[in-house]
Amino acid sequence: MIVSNKQQWFANYLLTGKTPRDAVGSKPSNGDSPALDKPLLTVALETLSSIQDIPNKSVVLPILEFVSLSQNFWPWTVYESPKHGGFIKAILEYVGSLPPLQPSTKLEGSINACLQTKVLAYIAELLAMHLFHSRQTGTPSSMGNLYDTLQHYFRFAVGVPSLNSSLHTQLKRNFEARYPGCTPQDLKRTSLEDRQVGKDYFYDLPLADKMLCLDQAWTGRKNDGLRLEFETANVNLSLVDAQIALFHSWKILAIETTCTDLSKDVKLQQALIKTSIDCLVANSRSQYQEEIFSRLCHQRADFALILTQRLIEAKCTDPGMKHLLKKSWETIRELRGTFDRELAKEDAPYYRSLLKLLFISIRAHSPNTTEVNANLDASVRMSQSAPIIPVILDVIKYVVSTGFRQIASAIHENAAGSSPEDIGLITGIFQSCLRVPGIELCQSQIVSIMAANGTARVATTLFSWSDSLAVEGDPVYGELSILFLLELSTMPLMAEQLAIDGILGHIASANITSYIRRGNVGPFAEGAGLQRCYSIWQRGILPLLLNLLDAVQASIAVEVALFLNQFAPLLDQSSKALEAPESSRTMSQAQTIFISLSMCSEVHSLALLNYILNSFPDLEVPDVKWDAPAVLENVEFWLGARAILREKIVPMGVRDSELAKQKHGTLSYGAITRLEERIVDELIGIRDILGAEP
Repeated sequence: MIVSNKQQWFANYLLTGKTPRDAVGSKPSNGDSPALDKPLLTVALETLSSIQDIPNKSVVLPILEFVSLSQNFWPWTVYESPKHGGFIKAILEYVGSLPPLQPSTKLEGSINACLQTKVLAYIAELLAMHLFHSRQTGTPSSMGNLYDTLQHYFRFAVGVPSLNSSLHTQLKRNFEARYPGCTPQDLKRTSLEDRQVGKDYFYDLPLADKMLCLDQAWTGRKNDGLRLEFETANVNLSLVDAQIALFHSWKILAIETTCTDLSKDVKLQQALIKTSIDCLVANSRSQYQEEIFSRLCHQRADFALILTQRLIEAKCTDPGMKHLLKKSWETIRELRGTFDRELAKEDAPYYRSLLKLLFISIRAHSPNTTEVNANLDASVRMSQSAPIIPVILDVIKYVVSTGFRQIASAIHENAAGSSPEDIGLITGIFQSCLRVPGIELCQSQIVSIMAANGTARVATTLFSWSDSLAVEGDPVYGELSILFLLELSTMPLMAEQLAIDGILGHIASANITSYIRRGNVGPFAEGAGLQRCYSIWQRGILPLLLNLLDAVQASIAVEVALFLNQFAPLLDQSSKALEAPESSRTMSQAQTIFISLSMCSEVHSLALLNYILNSFPDLEVPDVKWDAPAVLENVEFWLGARAILREKIVPMGVRDSELAKQKHGTLSYGAITRLEERIVDELIGIRDILGAEP
């Protein structure tokens, strides 16, 4: 209580053995406490260094709690642990010597399980602090092989708490029947009292004894009355609390282990994958209705998500990663059922975490570039992914198609209470699904799913209303909906369906499009709304036109050209975006030129569109009012003046900033940052396209 509260003077005295006056070298007055011969923290650490010699866990527990609280509330105490070289080794050996946690029908066995679980929880906190301290100071950890060291936690720390629901239901029924008007909650301990693990943990039995000791129903003829039921309930609640504490401590420790060099420890990777799966298994088995267990399910999902993210960052290629997909999907199905009923508001954060985990799980099945190049045979790739294709189709049907419709409806009803992140997450899941090998052979099924739910129409409607649904003047739903339509158009069959449904006419008639046509939008425009409109144009509309042309080709060429010419101000702005310094007759000499990756991507897309539209000589395709020769001349200037180009590059947004910071590794074209490399790559692409004959 002292070290975890604001009694700083007394806490420092116990931890250091000196009063604040002693610490600064002042002479103690007669009323001051004398310095301790040995600080209490030192005594605790020395005792724990011989933890194997303490047979009673009830003695070990308060010492571990004291050290753990000291390190949590007084960070400097962490530096004391390395001074006791045998401390970490001793507690690790102690954990290894503990027997497996087993359920027991006997009260004493259950109490022992409570104590052991609590001990494991505190040791996990201490080990996590040790790993963190080692990482911060750059000193090697003394924990050795983490896979072997932490076996006890890998096996038992994420299981479902052993709540005996029938015991507590029966206790409530018997107590209320014997004492009408009273409930077991009347005997609940207050938070002012320190709870001790065991028979007197939750319900205050000494208080109950004072009131009920004269009633034989309370004591029983052979000490088997209601009091025994309360003792059993107390022990059970002690065990549940200890198991929850163990989970939270293990979560901290496991996440800390991922900060080590995870990429080289295959066994640890496998153990962490199993831990993620065990979290989902525990959520599937948890049938308790109490709020604390709902929160615990969400915390397990977040834990599994963090571990999986760290494994992806470590470039884990273990086959076990692919088992996560099926388990995460089963967990989602158990939560949502048939997906027909609306998701309960309190379940939304948990469902969002599961969807993020599903997204990462699907990505584990996406091939890298090497795998794609090694095997371009779609049928072979399909056979490799055959077991998961039904799962992917279910995800597209329920999470993507049905989910997008439900989220869009919620946005129309209450835009302020909705989260744009949800549509971005759905789009990301859909994109990952379409990258699974062999899914291209299921295009007709996917198109049927989307048509049955009217998904494209829902996305188009959301785009049309995005100006009215703007969040603080930012039409973010316009960009999210056009990006979803773009993802749909990556499937040729779906792109054909979009063309048949007149997607370009719907986009052209949308109110948000009238803002884009005005021409005052751009990456450097003032205001989030104008910048978002430019992003809709550059990231959404232009790539969508390319996908439509690729799928439908000559049949839609005229419509695309007419559509583009509606954006004359943007076309003119784009053709001048890369103007060489001092070459413009209209630009002020004092006006500074900046170049961003988004500008280069926009020009690249327009160059491709211009090239494709000019490749249909038999059609009377209207000329796109875009000055291709001038663009080519300016691009050649920038490629020949790399030093000047480097000075003009400006990162836009978080992604560009991250690329600008990446200065290591193999960079092409003599670039000094990854952002410069990407921009030069875009410029070379523009030059090659505009310099080629259609």
